[in-house]
Amino acid sequence: PKPNRKFDDKTCLPCESNRPIRRRVGGACHTMADQSTLKALRNKLSDLEDELDTAHEAQAELEKQVGQLKSDLEAKEEKLQSALTEAKDASERCARSEARLKEAAADPAEASSPPDSADQSEEVARLRAELQELQQSLKTSQMETKKVEEELKTAERQQKEAVQQEKQRAEGLTSELQRLQRSQQETAQAEAQKLKAVEADYRNECQRLQQLCQELESDRDTALERMQRAEETLKQQMQQFQEFSKKSAAEARQSAEAMGKELEARNARIAQQQAELQRQAQAVAEEQRKAQELQEQLTAYVGTHQELFTRFQSAVEQLDSEKELSKAVASEREELRRHRDEVLEALKKERDRAEKEHQDAEQARQDLANAEPPGPAQLAVSDVLISVSFKEVERPLQVKPWDTNFEEVVGAWLQAVQRSEQLQSSLVRYLKHLEETSTAYPLHQDAKLLEVHEQFADAAF
Repeated sequence: PKPNRKFDDKTCLPCESNRPIRRRVGGACHTMADQSTLKALRNKLSDLEDELDTAHEAQAELEKQVGQLKSDLEAKEEKLQSALTEAKDASERCARSEARLKEAAADPAEASSPPDSADQSEEVARLRAELQELQQSLKTSQMETKKVEEELKTAERQQKEAVQQEKQRAEGLTSELQRLQRSQQETAQAEAQKLKAVEADYRNECQRLQQLCQELESDRDTALERMQRAEETLKQQMQQFQEFSKKSAAEARQSAEAMGKELEARNARIAQQQAELQRQAQAVAEEQRKAQELQEQLTAYVGTHQELFTRFQSAVEQLDSEKELSKAVASEREELRRHRDEVLEALKKERDRAEKEHQDAEQARQDLANAEPPGPAQLAVSDVLISVSFKEVERPLQVKPWDTNFEEVVGAWLQAVQRSEQLQSSLVRYLKHLEETSTAYPLHQDAKLLEVHEQFADAAF
């Protein structure tokens, strides 16, 4: 009988050998998807870094503009301070001039010197010109200050808008970074789960390959045993069935060759599967290394974001302090402007009143020049010797025959009409002038208080 050359169920396993190939293809697809996800995360992180750099550049530009505006404001304040200093110097010079006038009023010899009076008039004119120049420079400084204030307000408004935009952008970047962190954590968890699944598949595949090797070894032993039994059977039946033995031997050799080829093919498949498993292990190690690098990059990005947020908070605090300082400067400037307006208004009123009094005095002089001089009258003891009527006050300044001290008379009159004691020296000199120049008594004179003060105060020099 012919030997049984059919393979049993353990020697033919085509479906079982193809299963690891399908599993490896699925693992490769998952690996490619994970690599694309990591690449997208890296692109998003680079975009976030670019946006943070742009925000830093915008913040530096704003700080530069604020510094330039501060320097301009300091220069304008220095100019205003110099103008105020010049005004103070002018006021001090005026005070010194008044002091010299008082000293000259106390010395009668200096009061009668006309060159000193002319010098004093020139000094007063020069001081008035300087005062006008200072007023003009003060107006110019005020206009420049207003311009700087408008520029500062515009810069503050732009800076507020920029800060608001930066805050919104920082919030968006923070939310995006948190979302990316969550996504990366989820990706890392999914990757870890996938790695665990791949490891489990690898272990199962190794176990299956070991079982397959054992089965192949048992099949090989079985085949060898069958070949030995076939050879023994052929030797026993050699003599009886020579022709059939030759054919049987040829068939046996062919079947043995086929079985050898099958064994070689299975050994080659086993080697290929082992190489594939090694490549999968290397791929798993490479993915673990990449995941570690991504974790380190994420840690570095978190530290950089924290530093940027700290610098942003310090910049906001500095901007708040600059706003408070600008408010204080604006309030002080308003106070100086109000004081200057009051001084200018008082000077204008005084100038108008002086012009009016000057016109009245000119009219009075013309009337006196056109009027006929009165004849001498009989003077009684109770009559007033000198009477001066001032338009600014209702009560006239009167000197009676028994009044010999003009200073006491003028002091009592100033106290009664509630006028400044600084007018006393000029009024005393005016009464002495009337006494020396008059030819008839009683003398009645109309005058303006400011003109008398200016004339006889200037005469002291």
